[in-house]
Amino acid sequence: MSQQILLIDDDRALVEAMQAWLEEAGYQVTTAHDGRTGLTLVRQRLPDLIVLDIKMPGFDGWQTLEALREHQTTAQIPVVLLTACDGPDSIHKGYELGCAWFYTKPIVHPDHLLLIIRRILGAMVVSADLADAANQPQADPSAS
Repeated sequence: MSQQILLIDDDRALVEAMQAWLEEAGYQVTTAHDGRTGLTLVRQRLPDLIVLDIKMPGFDGWQTLEALREHQTTAQIPVVLLTACDGPDSIHKGYELGCAWFYTKPIVHPDHLLLIIRRILGAMVVSADLADAANQPQADPSAS
């Protein structure tokens, strides 16, 4: 089963372009154009990763990220902030709120963002494999 990514951004053209190249890379992609719709989709689908814009009308990315971190079922979903807000205060706030990566718009090199997404999702797979291995009964070395 392919990994699921949720894109939350009010820039419809950007979302369409990102959805196309993420699907081409083998991911299942769901989209939302505002934070509230995004949160609803997160709870319905529990994606493996969220790409989230900060500046959106209404319920913005900061509010969305805070809401995600408040609930046990969504708190551990990695979030890549994708935004034009590139000041040090925004970057600091993003990492303080638990984003996995802060990527500044415009997306000049989509392959770079795709590499970041792959690394984050790959690290999750390795982490899950290690947790599974830790829960497996260990062979008794003296039994040989």
